Amino acid sequence: DEINKNMSIENLSNTEEDQPVGYYFRVNRTDIINLNHTYVSLFNMLDIDFEFIMARSRYNGDLDIDILSYYQFDNIFFRFINEDGLHSYLFPKDQNYYYEINEIPPHYNCTYALIIPRGSKVDEKMIRLKYSESVSHFENRQIGMKINSAHNRLLCNIDHSFGGSVFS
Repeated sequence: DEINKNMSIENLSNTEEDQPVGYYFRVNRTDIINLNHTYVSLFNMLDIDFEFIMARSRYNGDLDIDILSYYQFDNIFFRFINEDGLHSYLFPKDQNYYYEINEIPPHYNCTYALIIPRGSKVDEKMIRLKYSESVSHFENRQIGMKINSAHNRLLCNIDHSFGGSVFS
């Protein structure tokens, strides 16, 4: 929560790229690569077993399972065992969005992903990511009409909006 609320994701200068984890907490900013390093460091410091998950957005097509390569994936995130002994997912924030624990962005819902356990000799396995349902959501549709009888015109304005948060 500290990272989601207080740390911004920015392009860093060359002198800031390879700093210790504590530096990024002091300045409250980091980049995507160092944010992933920060999570790995925190998992290690807290002795939490975790796995890397490499995923591909459904908008980029299906994975070629016969010829897996790093270039097929467009994001890396984490899966770990929580205090209840269940798998939890951690999707790092980016410049525009942040995600709660177990929140999977909609464009990764129900897609296949590659799990790489930490410290393994690439003993990977494929999983299908779960679908995250919206718990608190709303749909709002407002239709406005104006009749201009002098010019025989009907003006319609439709405002359709959706909102809420996505949690599993």
